[in-house]
Amino acid sequence: MHGNFQYSLRWLIGVTAFFALLIAVSFFVLNCFAHRVTVRNQGDSSLNGVVVLVQGNRHEIGEIMPHQSRTVIVRPKGESDVRIEYLDESKKTCKIEVDCYLEPNTWPETILVDVPKS
Repeated sequence: MHGNFQYSLRWLIGVTAFFALLIAVSFFVLNCFAHRVTVRNQGDSSLNGVVVLVQGNRHEIGEIMPHQSRTVIVRPKGESDVRIEYLDESKKTCKIEVDCYLEPNTWPETILVDVPKS
């Protein structure tokens, strides 16, 4: 009876370790080819409704306070440019075409987008 308990405990520890390793590897693979886009507000007023657009995905960031930044992980579904949309203090929609090019399954890039003072 004592031997069966030790066998069961070893089996439980082995299965738990296997699933922990599987989760860690999955997390690494999912983030390995992920690009990051950081939007930095250089102005003196908040940016509202900030959205990062790449092909196949829309990433809502929300509000960015003055002189603050927010980062989002993006995974384009194909060859893609990056666009930023936001509302300025007068609630006018502003769009920025970022001078970059992203592809899925390539070495990850970090893109920094400075939104200038209006």
